[in-house]
Amino acid sequence: MEAEIIAVAGVDVPVMGDENEKGIKRKEVKRPLDNTRVGKAPGMDGVRADVKGRGRSTISSLVLIPSSTGCNALHITDLDVPKVIQNGSRSSVILDCIYSYEPHDQGSLVVKWFWNHEPEAVYQWIPGKKPEAIGILRGRLNLEYSASKDKYSQHRALEILYPTTELTGFYTCSVSSFHDEEFESKRMIVYAPATRVNVSYHKTTPSTVNVTCDAHGMYPKPLLRLYEGATKQSRSLVKEAHEEVIEAEDGFSVYLQAQMEDRVLKQQETIFECVLSILETEYQVRRNIIYFKRDEKNYNEFLLMMLMIIFTNAPDSHEGKE
Repeated sequence: MEAEIIAVAGVDVPVMGDENEKGIKRKEVKRPLDNTRVGKAPGMDGVRADVKGRGRSTISSLVLIPSSTGCNALHITDLDVPKVIQNGSRSSVILDCIYSYEPHDQGSLVVKWFWNHEPEAVYQWIPGKKPEAIGILRGRLNLEYSASKDKYSQHRALEILYPTTELTGFYTCSVSSFHDEEFESKRMIVYAPATRVNVSYHKTTPSTVNVTCDAHGMYPKPLLRLYEGATKQSRSLVKEAHEEVIEAEDGFSVYLQAQMEDRVLKQQETIFECVLSILETEYQVRRNIIYFKRDEKNYNEFLLMMLMIIFTNAPDSHEGKE
C-alpha cells in the first residue's frame, strides 16, 4: 500500500503507534473542508510536525499514513574505486559498486556508471541482459567480469583493462529501480611519472645566478617547486621562481627558473633543490645542486692574476727574427 499525505484541519493526532491516556489508539483523521489531497510519498519525507510533549504530537498541517513497503531499501553499501594507479603498471583494475536491494526492486533494477559527471553513462547493465560499455570505456572493459553470483548484482562492477592516463576522473555508480535510486562518486587518478627531471644554474652577471628546474612527461599536471637550503628545517621556498607549463601528447613539461643575487644568499655554499610532485598521490622526485657564491674582491684579483700570467707567458712577436 502506498503512503499518502493528507491535509488535517488542526486535529490533535498522536505519534504513529502511540496511545492516548486511556490506552486507546486514535485512528480517526479529519480531512480539511475542501477535502484536498496534498500528495503521495513512499516514506516519511516532507512531513511537517510540531512535536509538543512526550509521546504525542500536534500535527498542524500534514499527517502521513505510512506505507507497508518501507523506505530507501535500495542502498549502495560500498563504492570501491582505486585512488591512485601508475600508468602502465597493471593489466586491469576493478571498480566495484556494492549495493543491497529488496525483492520489489528486482524487476526494474538498472546499474549505470558515469565518468567525470557527464550526463551520458559509460556503462549500463540490466539484470537478464548483457552489460554495455559506452563512450570512453568502449573497448576498455572486460564485459564478462562477474563481481557476484547473485544474478541481480552479477555485473555491477567495472574491470578496466590496461588503465591509462586518459581514464583519470570521477566515477559515479548509479543503482535504480522503479521504487528508489542511489548514486555515489569517487575519483581515480592514473598518473604518469616524469621521464626526466633536471636542475642547473648559470651566472647571468658576476653578482647574480639563474637557477633552472625542468621536468617532462608527467600526467596529470604536476607541481614543481624550487627551494633554497640543505634541510627541511633550514630551507625556504624561492617565491621569485617563474613557472611555465606546456601540455603535449606525451604529458606535461614544466619549467621553473629564478634569478637571484649573491648578496641575498645566506651561505657561501647554497644548495638549491627542485621538488616535483603530483597532487593526491605519493609520487615525488627531488633533484639538487650546490652553488658556490664567489667573493667579488677575490674573484677580481684572481682574474687580474690570470691576465698577467697570460701576457707574461705570451711569445714575443719578434722572437726568432734576425
